[in-house]
Amino acid sequence: MRQKKHTRGYRTDSEMYAHIRAWEASGQTQQAYVLAQGLPKSVFRYWLRRYRQEKQRGFVEVSPVADSAPVRGPSEVFARLRTSQGAELVLYEAVSAAYLRELLW
Repeated sequence: MRQKKHTRGYRTDSEMYAHIRAWEASGQTQQAYVLAQGLPKSVFRYWLRRYRQEKQRGFVEVSPVADSAPVRGPSEVFARLRTSQGAELVLYEAVSAAYLRELLW
C-alpha cells in the first residue's frame, strides 16, 4: 500500500497576495477559487486575513510611473507615484528616502 507524502510548501506574501487580488477580480467564491487553483482553503484564509490586516494598517503598494518627457524646470514633474487604488503622489523635485517614507506613512 502506497502512502501519500505530505509536503508543506513555503508561500511568499507576494505570491499569495497575487492570488488574493486574482480571486477578488474573478468574482468567484473562495471555495471555487481555491479548488480551481489547488490551494488549501485554510492557507488561503490565513493569507487573506494577513492581507486585510496590512490594508487596515495603511500599507499601500506604490510603483513609479515613467514619464517620457525629461524634467526641464522647477514646475515640471520629477516623479509620479500611483497606488493600485488610484491615489497619486506628484513630486516636483528629488526628495530623500526619509522624507518620502514620512509622506507615505
